[in-house]
Amino acid sequence: MQHAPSPWLTLTPWLFGGLSLLALGLLARRRSSPFAPIDPDLGIVNGGGGTSPPPPDPAKQLVRVEGYGGRWVRLRGDVAAALARLQQEARAAGFAAPLFLPVSGYRTRAEQEDLWTHAVARHGADKASRYVAHPGSSAHETGRAADLWLGLPIDSDNQEALLKTAAFQWLKANGERLGWYNYEAEAWHWEAFKKHDSTGAIYRAEIAQGAKEGWLR
Repeated sequence: MQHAPSPWLTLTPWLFGGLSLLALGLLARRRSSPFAPIDPDLGIVNGGGGTSPPPPDPAKQLVRVEGYGGRWVRLRGDVAAALARLQQEARAAGFAAPLFLPVSGYRTRAEQEDLWTHAVARHGADKASRYVAHPGSSAHETGRAADLWLGLPIDSDNQEALLKTAAFQWLKANGERLGWYNYEAEAWHWEAFKKHDSTGAIYRAEIAQGAKEGWLR
């Protein structure tokens, strides 16, 4: 007795044939697409199916810390922790707040450009370059630099007076031990973990790396 063919057997060639064509179509589309997928959180190109980039280093993420005058200042997370250690030792040595609170920290490129334009208008390019880095070459754009309150307004005209303050003298004696390095032309300007680079090369590299890894935006 002959049995009627099962409907599944009748549909099977069509089903698998259709799936095969669909798979081939998707593969061809993927190979021909000129765009690599973008990580929506980091904005970093994935590489078109390759290994995804590692997530940003949490220690380098920008965080907000209490600054002078009730403002909030942004620094890298590891820099904020280093500043907290410095402030703790300074308080134990008898220096009360607001001494050593940051007046300025991380700056965007636009903020650095505004500062540079203002400095050139006030002092001229030659003098301005001593106190304000060219946009794209500033330690502040890395999130690793802080301008600290030492008891007098931050101003190039106050440089000599700031060098004589007890706060600066304490920083001069203890800063490097705590991982902080001064830019000699500015008593208030301190950088975490590395000495000041007058060429700006280190900062340009760090800014580019931070943008690539997603911890500077």
